Amino acid sequence: MGSKIPKYVAHTPPLDDPDRWQTMYAHVMGQPRESEGVAPMAKRFAEIFNAADWAYMAGALHDIGKYSDRFQEYLRRCHESRMQGNAGRVPGGGGDHRSAGAYFSDKLTGLGAEGFNPVALAIFGHHGGIPALADVATRSFSEEEKAEWEECIQRALQDIPELRELIPDLDVDRLAQMSRTEREMFVRMLFSCLVDADSLDTERHFRKSRSEDRQWHVSFAEWEKVFRANQQQLQEIADSEARTELERTVNRVRREVYEACLKAAQLPPGVFRLTVPTGGGKTRASLAFALTHICHHEKQSGGTHLRRIIYAIPYTSIIDQTAMVFRDIFGENAPILVHHSGAFEDRASGNGDEDGGDGLSSWRRLACENWDAPLVLTTTVQLFESLFSCKPGQCRKLHNIACSVLILDEVQMLPPGLLKPIVDALKTLVKYYGVTVVLCSATQPALCGKHVYLSGFEQVRDIVAHPEEHFRLMRRVEYRVELESWGWLRVAEEMTRDTRRPRQCLTVVNTRADALRLLKTLREILGEDRSVCHLSTLLCGAHRQNVLKDIRRRLAEEQDCILVATQVIEAGVDVDFPFAMRAIAGFERIIQLAGRCNRRGRLPRGEVVVFFPAEGRLPPEFYKTATERTKLLLSRGSVDYDDPAQCTEYFRQVYQDIDTDELGIQSSRRRCDFPEVAAKFRMITELTRPVLVRYAPEAALYDRIIRELSEGGLSREIWRRAQPLLVNLLARDVERLMETGQIADALPEYPDTLYLWKGDYDEVEGMVGVLQDPVDPDLRCGQRQL
Repeated sequence: MGSKIPKYVAHTPPLDDPDRWQTMYAHVMGQPRESEGVAPMAKRFAEIFNAADWAYMAGALHDIGKYSDRFQEYLRRCHESRMQGNAGRVPGGGGDHRSAGAYFSDKLTGLGAEGFNPVALAIFGHHGGIPALADVATRSFSEEEKAEWEECIQRALQDIPELRELIPDLDVDRLAQMSRTEREMFVRMLFSCLVDADSLDTERHFRKSRSEDRQWHVSFAEWEKVFRANQQQLQEIADSEARTELERTVNRVRREVYEACLKAAQLPPGVFRLTVPTGGGKTRASLAFALTHICHHEKQSGGTHLRRIIYAIPYTSIIDQTAMVFRDIFGENAPILVHHSGAFEDRASGNGDEDGGDGLSSWRRLACENWDAPLVLTTTVQLFESLFSCKPGQCRKLHNIACSVLILDEVQMLPPGLLKPIVDALKTLVKYYGVTVVLCSATQPALCGKHVYLSGFEQVRDIVAHPEEHFRLMRRVEYRVELESWGWLRVAEEMTRDTRRPRQCLTVVNTRADALRLLKTLREILGEDRSVCHLSTLLCGAHRQNVLKDIRRRLAEEQDCILVATQVIEAGVDVDFPFAMRAIAGFERIIQLAGRCNRRGRLPRGEVVVFFPAEGRLPPEFYKTATERTKLLLSRGSVDYDDPAQCTEYFRQVYQDIDTDELGIQSSRRRCDFPEVAAKFRMITELTRPVLVRYAPEAALYDRIIRELSEGGLSREIWRRAQPLLVNLLARDVERLMETGQIADALPEYPDTLYLWKGDYDEVEGMVGVLQDPVDPDLRCGQRQL
C-alpha cells in the first residue's frame, strides 16, 4: 500500500497523495516551520478574549480518543476502502473518540467534580454539537471504558511530550465571577475556537489549496484613507447638485452625522446608538464610525484590538444594497464578505464544481464558514441563530465576532419575544469579548436601562447627541390619518388620482393577501397598465430585484409608477416616491414607510396617508399588539412623527404588553442546556419549504438547474445558484399545494429539500393561487431575513 503507516494517525491521506497520513502529533501540535496544529491555533484564537489556556487545553485533548486500537484500525480500513474506489467510510466506525479527552480534562482541572467544565463540554461537542450540561454531569462510564481511556492518555503522553507540561493555569476565578448566562457564552466561544481550529487543520491536510484561498490582508488605515477621500468627493458633488433648500439641509445633516461618527469613534469600546432620520446617510456614517474606531484604538493600544466590522441587517435586499455601496468605495475585489442564502450565485462562471470560480469567489465561499474577513455583511437571523446554536458548523464563526465592531442595522426589527436573550448576549459580548455594538435606526426601540420587561443596556452613548434636531430639519413629508375605514376601491382611487402627474404612489399593506386584493382592484381600474408593480415574497429574489430596478428607473424618468408592497420595501430600501400610503400598523412602520417618500428632499413636502383598511387583516402576535398601540396613539391626535423619543416611548409601552422571553430561553441558558436553547431560538418561527419557480427572464438558469438536478442531485453549487429563483412557502401550504398538483417534490429521495412550482407564475403577481390563509407568514415573526 506504499510507505509505512505512522504508529498513531489522526487522518487518512488525501486522494492526491495516498502515502501522506496525518499523524496525531501533527494534527494536535502542528509541524515545525510548516503548520500550526489545533492546540496552538485554538490558543491564538482565544488570546483576544483572555482564554488562551482554556482553548489550548481543549485543542490538545480533543482527539485523544483516537489513540485507541479501535480507532486506528478504523482509519486504516477507511483508507483501504478508498484505495479500492469506495466511499472511504466503513461500517462499525471507530467508536467514541471524544470522551477520553473530556475525561482527561476533568482529571487535570478537577472541574468535573464541580459540575462545570467548559473544556469537557467543548471536547464533547466538537463532533455533533455541545451537549446539555446535565447530560454530561449525569453521564456514567464503565470501568472498561475508563481503562481504554487511560491507555489512550498514556499513549498520548508518550507521543506528544508537550502534554506532560499541560499543567493547567486556568483562570477559574473568572468563571466564578460570571453569571450563568455569561458562563454559557464562554463555553460557546471556547467551542468555536476548537471547532474552527480543528476544521482548518483538517482542511489543510486534505485540501491545501483551500487553506491558501482563505488568505486575505487589509490595512484598515488604508481603507479609512480611501473612505474619507470618497466621502469628501461625494459631499462636494451633493453640494454642487443641491437645488432646493431642503436638499441643502439634507446635505448638512448628512455631514453633521458623519462628523459626529468620527468624533464618537474615539471613545472607548462599548455600546453606541446611532439615531438618524431616513436619508441622513446612516449607512456610510456607520462605516465611518467603525473604520475610525478600529484605527484609533489600534494606535492607542499599539496593536490590533478591534479586527473586523460586522453588519447585521434584517433583509437580504438591504444587504445587497449596502454591499454595492461598500464595493463602490473599496473596489469590486475588496475582501467584503456577503453571507446570506442567495449571496454566492454565479451565473457567469458556469462552473458546477464547488471549488471552482476565481480566487475571490473561492475566498468568499470559504470565509462564510468562519467569518474570517475584515468586513462581513449578514442577516440578523444568521448572526443570532449562530450565536445561540449548539452545532459546530454554525458556532464555528463565533470567536471571530470577538473584538469586532458589530453594527445592528434597523435594530427595531429584532423579534420582541427574543429580546431578553439577544440583549443579554450582546451585553456579554461587550463585557468579555471586546465587542463594540452600534444600534442603528431612525426608529430606536427601548433597549436601554432596567425595566420590568427587559434588563437593557446600562450605558449607551449617543453618537448624535441631539438627533431630534436632525429629524426636525429633515422633515420631508406631511402625514394625514384617515380614521374611517377604507375599502380597497377607495385605496385604489386615492393611488390613481388624475390630479397627480406622473402618477407615482407607493402603498404598503400588512399581508400578501391584502396586496393581491389591492392589486386586483387596481387592475380593474387601469387594466393591464405596466406602471402597476407589486413587491412581496410571492416573488422570487431575482424577480424582486428586477422590479426594484424598474421602479427606480420609472421614478428617475418621471414615469407613472404605482407600487403595491408588503413590508419587504419598508426599511432601508432606497426608493423615492412623492406620495405614499400605509395600512395601519406599528408606529415605527409608518415612520419607516415615510422614509420611502420624498427621500431626497426634491419636493417641499411629500405626502403620507395612513388608512384603516375595511377588509384588511393583521398578522397575529406582536404585530397586532403594536398596531393596537398605534391606533390608540393616533386617536389622541397631536402626534409628533419627527420626534425619535416618541417612537422609543411607543416601543416601551408595547414591550410592556408582551413577554420579551416568551420561550424561556434564558432559563435554558442558565442550565447550560445548549440543544434546548438552539431548538427554542428561532427568529423565523414558521416552518417553511423552498420552492423553485420558473421566472421567465431567468428561464435559462431554471432549465439548467433542473437538468443538473436530474443528472446529479442537489450539489452545494446548484443550491447556491438556485437561490434567486426560490420562494419560501409555509410547510402546510406546500403539503396542500402538492395535493392540487401545483407543487412537486424535486428530490423525492430527500424529502423537504427542494420543491418545484408547477402552477402559474405571473410577471406582476409572482406565484398565482398560493394563498388560502390571508395571514402573511412573512409577518408572523415580524420579518423575512433568509
